Amino acid sequence: MKKFAIARRYAKALFIIGKKDGNFEKYLNELLTLNEVIEKEKKLWEILVNPLFEFDIRKKILKE
Repeated sequence: MKKFAIARRYAKALFIIGKKDGNFEKYLNELLTLNEVIEKEKKLWEILVNPLFEFDIRKKILKE
């Protein structure tokens, strides 16, 4: 349940930012694309949530 509360806070913040800066649709599309990729590539999700991988490595993987 805690994970959902945290996710809800981030989602709400992103929604507010998107509305303020006019990039709501862009952020939504990027999140939907990321979700599709994670659904297809389960290993990617395992890497992204694994604390053994340094942040810079995870960031580099996402950019690719």
